[in-house]
Amino acid sequence: MPELLVYAAGPVDRDPKLLRRGSILRAEPTGFQWGKRESFAAWRAAGGRPEDWHGKTVVVVVPDIDLSLEDARSLAEPAYVVVRNGREFPNVEPGRDDELRPIARRKVTLDLDATTDAGPGVRLLSGPALGRALAARPGLDRAGRNLGRLVLGR
Repeated sequence: MPELLVYAAGPVDRDPKLLRRGSILRAEPTGFQWGKRESFAAWRAAGGRPEDWHGKTVVVVVPDIDLSLEDARSLAEPAYVVVRNGREFPNVEPGRDDELRPIARRKVTLDLDATTDAGPGVRLLSGPALGRALAARPGLDRAGRNLGRLVLGR
């Protein structure tokens, strides 16, 4: 399972223009060397003091699930809507002449309360709980697949 970099600060409100708590920012393979602005461990290794750590991101590891890196990375992309005859449709399969337009928000958020602490800046989430911890926004992924069915199986 790829590791997920998740935004851990900020509002949880519904404003689509804001980066919200739980927004998945990036996905990388297990064991990836995160940078010092992303990972508390990298921050400390670079000589940063714990009290100066910004605390805005956490690395979430889901060790017991089979999820491809491609699907994990698609979780961090914006949602897309189908544009047909100038109108937007968030959950409609695209036709041959339809356009996919990105929405200015992350398409999936992760409920950080469903994770357990695994040390400073690292959270663990069990594979079976992943589907319940993810919330999909209305819309499609880049390939035109319904977000609710993508990784969440809904």
